[in-house]
Amino acid sequence: YKMYTYTINKIIIFINYSNNKMSILQFEQLLPEKLGEHNPEEVEELIIDGLLKVPVFTEEHKRVLEHYNNLVHLSMNDLGLEQLDNFPKLPLLETLELSNNKLKCEDLNLIIPLYPKLYKIKLSHNTIEKKEVLTPLNSSTVEKIEIRDNPFVKGENYREEIFDILPNIVIVDDQTKSGQEVDTTHYDEEEEEYIYEDEYRDEKEDDYNDDDD
Repeated sequence: YKMYTYTINKIIIFINYSNNKMSILQFEQLLPEKLGEHNPEEVEELIIDGLLKVPVFTEEHKRVLEHYNNLVHLSMNDLGLEQLDNFPKLPLLETLELSNNKLKCEDLNLIIPLYPKLYKIKLSHNTIEKKEVLTPLNSSTVEKIEIRDNPFVKGENYREEIFDILPNIVIVDDQTKSGQEVDTTHYDEEEEEYIYEDEYRDEKEDDYNDDDD
């Protein structure tokens, strides 16, 4: 089973790994083979979940991914990653997905300089044992994080603990500091405005209702 879609600014790949022949292909050959002909510089969203299984990227992975220098959203879930070495430098990237890997994130500092516009990072279902490894995010522009289903995530107060050590974060696992539940499932620039609006929406609606009365 294989499905992929390509438009001028978005590529998505879903691969069934029952056929392991692709694992022996060079990464540079693998992407065009699975994506079809395309210009990497025109792609804004690249989802390569499960495309290959590697504990750490090589210089080749880095070089190839840096061809996609206009990416805003990069999803690399379920690649078997254990380290953050040799990640591509992508100056426009805003959303980075790294869920369902084997990351401890003790080397998180390596990727902070690579993404000066990073707004959201997904690290759920990894092997992060200590929340303190997330502190390099204080030197980043990240405001949203998904971190559920890691070994250190225990009890109901883990969000508060993350807010304490990461004061610039406004959303942890779909919840604001005030406890408001929000939906950040899909990447959508218009959805990014909700944080500045939703907390006051109910109050405004009540005011309008009072005026009507």
